[in-house]
Amino acid sequence: RYIEKHYNKAIKLAEIGDNIGMSPYYLCRLFKASTGKTPHQYMIFIRIEKAKKLLKEKDMQMIEVAMEVGYGNPGHFACLFKRLTGFTPSHYKNIN
Repeated sequence: RYIEKHYNKAIKLAEIGDNIGMSPYYLCRLFKASTGKTPHQYMIFIRIEKAKKLLKEKDMQMIEVAMEVGYGNPGHFACLFKRLTGFTPSHYKNIN
C-alpha cells in the first residue's frame, strides 16, 4: 500500500522498511515471496499501470504522463513503457 500511495516519488527500501518496522533485506525477501516481484519491479509495474490509465483517460502529452507517474526522464519512461506493454506511450494512447 505504501508503494501504491507514493508511487510517483523516489522511495527507498529503508523508508518502506522503517514505515512497517522491518529491515530492508527482510522486507525485500518477504515482498518477493508474496508478490513475485521485487519492490523496485512492483514500483515500475504500478507506475506503468497508472501511466496507461492517464494516457487513456486524460488529454496529456507523454512527457506530462512521465512526470506525473514519477519519471523525470521521458526517454527512460518510454523505454520502460514499451518493454512492459509492447507499445510506445503515444501508440498506446491511440489504440482503441
